[in-house]
Amino acid sequence: MWTTPKEKWETELALTILEGDWKEACEGIFQNKCSPNIGKTACLEINTRLFTAPKIPSKYSRASDANCWRECEEHQANQAHIF
Repeated sequence: MWTTPKEKWETELALTILEGDWKEACEGIFQNKCSPNIGKTACLEINTRLFTAPKIPSKYSRASDANCWRECEEHQANQAHIF
């Protein structure tokens, strides 16, 4: 079964995102409510989980490291940790 980006965020953050909040977040991307420093494309990539955090490639390649890029000593840097 296919998992939606919303379900993945809920699992990773260990919380329930209300439908209204999710809808508002998604609509905000297309109504230019994103931070001007981030930009619409980056907001969309974060929301839909297209941006790859270190933990994801480490599942598929031994050469990839799951540690955080910011050198904060997080050993399983997932989407929630990065953003």
